Amino acid sequence: MIKNKHLLLLLILFFSYFFLRLINLTSLPIFNDESTYIRYGIHQLNEPSHQPYSLLIGKEPLLPYFYAVIGTISGNLLIGARLVTIFFGFLTVVGLYLFTNELFGKKAAFFSSLFSIVTPYTVFFDRLALLDSSVSTIAIWTLYFTNRMLQKPQWRYAFALGAVMGLGLWTKSSTLFYIFLPAIAYCIYYYLHRDPHGTRLKMFSSAVVFCLIIFLPLYTNQFYQELLVLNGQYTYPLYSVFLFPFTVWWKNLSDMFLWLFFYLTPPLFLFSIAALSIFFKNKKLWIVLLWFFLPMLYEILYAKLFTSRHTLLLTIPLFIFAGYGFSRLWDQRKLAAYGLLGIFLIWSVYSDGILFTNPQHYPSLFLGAAKDDATQYVHGFSSGYGVLDAITYLEGKAQTNRIIVLIRDDHGNPEDAMVAYLDYKSNIIILPMDNPQVDVPLVFKKIGTSIPIYFVSRGAYYAGLEKYFANEKKFLKPNDAEFVGVEQLKLMP
Repeated sequence: MIKNKHLLLLLILFFSYFFLRLINLTSLPIFNDESTYIRYGIHQLNEPSHQPYSLLIGKEPLLPYFYAVIGTISGNLLIGARLVTIFFGFLTVVGLYLFTNELFGKKAAFFSSLFSIVTPYTVFFDRLALLDSSVSTIAIWTLYFTNRMLQKPQWRYAFALGAVMGLGLWTKSSTLFYIFLPAIAYCIYYYLHRDPHGTRLKMFSSAVVFCLIIFLPLYTNQFYQELLVLNGQYTYPLYSVFLFPFTVWWKNLSDMFLWLFFYLTPPLFLFSIAALSIFFKNKKLWIVLLWFFLPMLYEILYAKLFTSRHTLLLTIPLFIFAGYGFSRLWDQRKLAAYGLLGIFLIWSVYSDGILFTNPQHYPSLFLGAAKDDATQYVHGFSSGYGVLDAITYLEGKAQTNRIIVLIRDDHGNPEDAMVAYLDYKSNIIILPMDNPQVDVPLVFKKIGTSIPIYFVSRGAYYAGLEKYFANEKKFLKPNDAEFVGVEQLKLMP
């Protein structure tokens, strides 16, 4: 009976996860960065050399490649790409359950997983084709295998840890955390318990070597140095800490607090912090504390162009704290546990429901930095409203005629989406323009009027081409002055 009850709870978690990730998956339009990742994944998939072109924009190539493969197979680039992120989110929940179960038992594992499945923070980002959910996957599995190696050293855990760390480096630069953290964890363990015969040291060293072997083809690629240069736009240099930029630190800390407070929901955030404080001296939690405090400290000190998705990785240890604390509360004060769980579920389900049914209203659920952060997904050019409508419109124009589609040579919406969706269509020629006012006359000089020419604009930013407009189609964004424009161009006399 107990086993059947446990299986039933696992099935509830399983179905809850996929229901909350798959329902109305396109309620949010294609986001600015999603367009970029899908575009470069399509290049990596379709270009003969299959080079990791996303390195040229400062992004590792593994997920964009998966986005393109699954998007192409599924017949819908956006849904296929988001399915990849949902899969990584599921791996995160599995890892969270296994790790928490190992440390604190099935009850704590159930609650940790439930919090991860329902909270708006993970629901929101697991449904978008962004890179940060995969960072959480790397976070929990490096934590799991590091702990396994420390407690029951076996070579299979060493190679599994090396594989996870290596794949992380193909995923996003912030996974570098999860190479240093296992090494620091070993040092702490050695200080506390020693390592007879150096067994664990050999295994950790082998894990790092295996990681580097996996990483080597990427590191030696001709484009990788470009990624290292571009990464500087996301972090301050290491020496900046000695300049004591307190205003930067305070802003990063306050923004981080508001994102965690609202996206995790206030009851879960406050409970996780309370659990962390109460059980701070629990010897089992030291490795979880390491996975929380060091990445948090680094982000406070060095993060630049900071957004909520960069803080998503901190939710992993918070879910573990909350799950363990809640299991203790459940055993000792069941009525209080029912009340707290009810408040959390009502808060989360309401927020998730707004996301599924009325995402334009979603930012109004939050305050301050959290509201500002959520706004970018539903307002302005970055939100992607009208982008896929414009693509459908152009595909319709290309059904009977070959057409040329001109865009500014820029990244984000709508330019990257146009390239991702239309560049490999047989009846459509996509031409990015460095200097539109110079390039358009050259296109007409070469093509004449034999092929219809269209220009896709980011709102009213027409790049000085208004004099060529023959007729204009605007795809408006709801509750917003922004739009995606598709203008057919005429040859000037």
